[in-house]
Amino acid sequence: MFRFLSLFLIFIFVFTCHPSQFSYATTLKKQPTQKWQTFKATFYNAHCKGCSGRTKSGRNLAKGISISVDPKVIPLGTWILIKYSNGIIEKRRADDTGGRIKGKKIDIYIPKSKKELMQLGKQTIQIQIL
Repeated sequence: MFRFLSLFLIFIFVFTCHPSQFSYATTLKKQPTQKWQTFKATFYNAHCKGCSGRTKSGRNLAKGISISVDPKVIPLGTWILIKYSNGIIEKRRADDTGGRIKGKKIDIYIPKSKKELMQLGKQTIQIQIL
């Protein structure tokens, strides 16, 4: 009798449950794609008076990752895509803030000399918030 009851319950479970109830993929909702926005970009390093290499978010500056943002526009911790005028796209994270970074401006961390950074100048870029 117990065997029959067990088989009966398994039968009901298998034929009444929808497969999507067991799939993690169906629980994830695709985020709407953000539009590209125009920003101004400058570049910085950690070789300045008062610079510690520690960001406002509490992380250490990371080559190829850290950027400074206006947290009213891009919240700290947010990942973004940056598209440069030469077509190169890179993924960066909003780790820091800066006194001169207001509105649609970002400061991109690159561990190079001040002279090399000055040669990069100010650039118009496109960003996409992820």
